[in-house]
Amino acid sequence: MREIKFDREWDKLKPEMFIKGEVFTTLREYTPKKETFYEENAGKNFDVVLKGKKIGVAQLVFYEIMRPSDIHLKLLQLDTFSHYFRKDIKLLFKEYYNNPDPICFYLYFKIIEVYEREE
Repeated sequence: MREIKFDREWDKLKPEMFIKGEVFTTLREYTPKKETFYEENAGKNFDVVLKGKKIGVAQLVFYEIMRPSDIHLKLLQLDTFSHYFRKDIKLLFKEYYNNPDPICFYLYFKIIEVYEREE
């Protein structure tokens, strides 16, 4: 199955937020190859993988192409950490993509299944 991987437990992935039926977003750097992939897989299910462990299944509902600077801060905080500010978001993208404001896919996922997590 397709996977959407995370290396950090962002607020949206914490057990109290990662709930069946809820929606979460994630930003991924744009490439033409990825655009084909997301276009072909819209409406399909993905394993949600946190630090190498599957935590659930989510359906890719749709995506948009935009820069983080075009997204309201409150939405970016839901996507990352509630205590992040614009400067933190810019540093995060600089860390991941060597660009503080890259063109990205803003992916919308609906949580279909949640797996039990070991404490």
